[in-house]
Order: sequence, then structure tokens, then C-alpha cells
Amino acid sequence: MVVNRDYARWLGNLKWMPRDAWTRNVHDPAAECAGNPVSLTGDPRTMWISSPIPIPLDSANLDVFLAGTVRGGRIGLEWCHAKRGKFYPPVWAAVDVEGRFVLSRASARRTTASFRFVVELGNERSATLEITECRGESQPELQVLVNQVGYNVGLPKTFTVQCNASLEVGGSFRVIAPIAGPGKEFVTVFEGALEPAGRIGEWERTYWRGDFSRLDIPNNYYIEARVGDLEAESPVFALGNNFVAERTLDTAQRFYWYQRCGMAIPGWHEACHLDDRITTAEGYTRDVAGGWHDAGDYNKYNGFTPHSVWALLYTHEQRADLCRTLRNGPHCDILDEALWGAEFLRKMQEPVSGKLWDRVFSGYGHWNTPESETDNRFGDEKDRVAAGEARNLWLVASFAHIGRVLRNAEFTDRALRHWKLCQDLGNKGLHHNAAQLIAAHELLRTTGDTGLVEVEEQCVRHILACQGADENYDGWFANAPGGKPAYSIVGYLPPRWRSGSGRIQPGTSPPTFSGAWSGTRASLPVSRTIHLAFRNFTPGTRKRSSTSSRRNRAGMSVRTASISPRRGLPF
Repeated sequence: MVVNRDYARWLGNLKWMPRDAWTRNVHDPAAECAGNPVSLTGDPRTMWISSPIPIPLDSANLDVFLAGTVRGGRIGLEWCHAKRGKFYPPVWAAVDVEGRFVLSRASARRTTASFRFVVELGNERSATLEITECRGESQPELQVLVNQVGYNVGLPKTFTVQCNASLEVGGSFRVIAPIAGPGKEFVTVFEGALEPAGRIGEWERTYWRGDFSRLDIPNNYYIEARVGDLEAESPVFALGNNFVAERTLDTAQRFYWYQRCGMAIPGWHEACHLDDRITTAEGYTRDVAGGWHDAGDYNKYNGFTPHSVWALLYTHEQRADLCRTLRNGPHCDILDEALWGAEFLRKMQEPVSGKLWDRVFSGYGHWNTPESETDNRFGDEKDRVAAGEARNLWLVASFAHIGRVLRNAEFTDRALRHWKLCQDLGNKGLHHNAAQLIAAHELLRTTGDTGLVEVEEQCVRHILACQGADENYDGWFANAPGGKPAYSIVGYLPPRWRSGSGRIQPGTSPPTFSGAWSGTRASLPVSRTIHLAFRNFTPGTRKRSSTSSRRNRAGMSVRTASISPRRGLPF
């Protein structure tokens, strides 16, 4: 079996430019041309290159066949590395005396992301080219995609199988323990069926899903999958108690530590940006040192910081048992990091009006250590001055959380002041209502104001109104009612709670589902008590019509809980 790919659709839109101009990053429309066939001119041995034709990144076994006519030069194919600026030497086609050329096999490299054509001019100083055929062939290849960090005991454990061929058959898999005990090597500990999960044409891939959730014995494993005559093995992965959090939690919070602004981070940078400030219209100035540098620059944004603070606080609340204390401070490291970010937000908020300044921004032109960007002294042109206004419900959630946990009335008051600026029950957007739901719930837990339950329910109704379905998938959500998918956030819905269109039937009790957006997971049906179900997030839920598939899905383990003023979101 051979997988065929036709690249003819790319030929009519090819763009051509001299290789020298591309190397020097010089764009001169007058010196460029387009199309196929095409005429190219220049000095002898001048190289012209085409725009690239993309290929899947993992097409290591792809062979490209090329045919056509070229007069006044020669043509080759050049594999482009996934990183700009690196190319493999051209593979030149054989040209006969009448200008007909054939390139019978040009094999891709593992690291290539595309290929392009290269034409070298002869002594005539001009060449005419017409590519009449361009196609690819590759052998079917199966890949097993697992969570290489690992899996947790007691939680769902799924994986994906992909193939570059269009296959409409089922498959099977085995989970194998390389060492299951003394004298027990390569023992099969679990077997199951692969469920077809559809094909994504743009990726030229067919998919299956496997589930080994019932396996809960801590060990190292790998998966061997079989679809038709094709077989593949996964990398080795681990399964353990709290394994994913233990492997990732400390690493994640340490990233924030390394990104700290306004203090020295040993081994990383000296104290920096101590002259970040706010200057009000009345001429009042105060420092806003602190916070975190953005991931790729030294700016600080309050579209992201409040959400990060809440995520750190929430993680501490849910898994305090896994939070380490390696620094000399009154709190564990992850809570300490959350409070560092919260202190920056406190500086950036006006205490009376509740206004939040949006950003401390100096552009993207400083390519050096952070301490060398400014002189750390107020009063000169190097100072970075806060600008703009942000209304961010995650600040409300964060400050309400801190007010409750630390019994700090100032943070609670600041949360309420900003809540008045942000609350908008008329906004039907998905992201606004997700954040508004969490903010309202944190305020409810902190203040005990039961009137916030109605706000939660209104948010839920707006979120459900964003739910959509089409002929392939159900459970996706749009940014606004009737819009296009934003994220596929529904991981599980029993068939009896679906209507014919795949939407949740309002009033059905208890319609439970899991969701994730903006890095947060929540579950949202309409009822006075909000029921939640939660499990590992799977992007997109493929519609299934077979009885066995529905029975398998309905049998999955889903935990439920209720929100009340006395308890938190259990996701």
C-alpha cells in the first residue's frame, strides 16, 4: 500500500525570486515573478527559488516525483529545514536534449517542513520552465501518541493513534510493562480496542483513540498498537500516584520565579526595572516594581498576570500536599509566587476607584539582560511608565481568594471595587462569562453574599448558549452564541442528556460536563445548585452513532459535586 499526494494545486501560485535576494532578505517586487510556466532571467549560474510547498513535519518516508520541461538551465528540488535559513543541497533532475526533465525520487528528511524548486540559469542568461507533474508517495506509517509526562492512578488514561493513510478499519492495542517484576519482562498487562476518531484532511492524518483507564498499577509502560497490517509502539511512559503533578507542579511554579521582575534571581539576573512607575494625571508617582516579565520579553501585562495569580492560588488550594517549601519564607513556594504577583497587581490598582493599570511596556528591542535595560533610578527617560486600563475579572477572583485565605480585608475590598467595574451580565461572550463565573464564586465564598448565586446562574446560561454542534463534532463552544468554535471543551455527555442536535437539553437534571477555556476547567449546567463533572480534558468529542461506542462512553467514570458557599470548585 502506498499513500499518494498530489501537489499540482500548488504549481499555479508559485512565487519566484533570486536566491541571492532571499539570502540577503531583500524584497524587490520588480525582480520577482510568479506562475507556472515561468520565464527567468539573469547572469549565468544565477539561482532562482520558488515559494515553498508544505509537507507534514513527520514525512520522513516521503518521495517526491517531478516532471516537465526546462530550457536554458536546470531544475532541482530543495528540502527546507523546519527552521528558516537552513536547506539541504538541491536534488537535480535529469534533463534530456529537448529540455524534458524527470526527477524520479527525491526523499524527504525527518526535519523538513517543506520543499521548493531551484532553477540555475545557463549561459543563455534566461530559462523557461513548465512543471507538468509534481506528486509524492510515502509508505503508510502508524504513530502512537501518549502523554510522555505520564498518567495518574485513579484518573482517565487515554492516548491517540495517527496514520498518514486514509484507513477505515478498527484496531487494537496492548499495554506492556517492560519489567513487571523479577523475571517478568515485557508482560502484557492490558488489552483493548482502538475507536476510530475520524480524519483531519488538512493534516493528512487518520485517528483512533484508546483508553486504558482501568489500569492503575504504578509502573513504567509502553503501548503497542495495531491497525490492519500496521504496527507501532509508543515511547515508554510512567503511571503513578499524583505522578503528573509531582513531575510538573514545581517546574511550572519555578518558571514564574525565573521571570520575576524587580529583584535579583540568583544565577539568572540582577535586580531590574526598579524604576517602573505610575504617574497619575495629578502628578502623583509611585513605584510598580515587581510582577513577572512576559514569557518572551521584559514587559508586564495585566491581561495575563491576574489569571496567573489565580491559577497559582487555585493550585495551592487544591494540592497543598504537593507544594514544596524550598525558599526561606512564611509560605510554600507556590503560594509565595502567587502573592508576589498579587502585590504587583495591588500596586497597579487605584485603591479608591478600583481601576487597574493595564501594562508596563518598553517594546521588544532590548536584547540583553533585564537589569541593563534601565538604570533602576526614578526620574529619567529610561523609566518605564504604566499605561492603559484593564478590566480583569481574574483580578477579582485572585483578590477575593487572598482576602479569604489570608483574612486580609484590604484585598477583599479591592476585589469588590474592581468587581463593580467588571461585572457585566449583559455580555454573552464565552470568555467573559467563564471568568465572571469564577470571580462571582470566589466572592461568594469570601463574602457569603448569596445574591452572587444568581450571577453564577446567569453566567452558566450565557455559556450554554455558546454551545454548538455540527455534523462531525458536538460539545464545542463558540466565543459568542451562534459563532464559530473557540475550543472543544465538552469532554463527556451521556446520550440521554443530548437533544437531537447534540446540544444539552435545558432543564435536564443533572446535565454534567467538563470544560476548559483560558487555562481553566469548569462545569456548567443550569440549576440552583451547580453540578460539576470533571475528568481529563480531551479536545473535541467526535460524534458516535454505534451502540457499543455509546455504551463504552456512558460507562466512563465521572465524579460529580455541587457548588455551595461553603466549598470550592472541585475541578
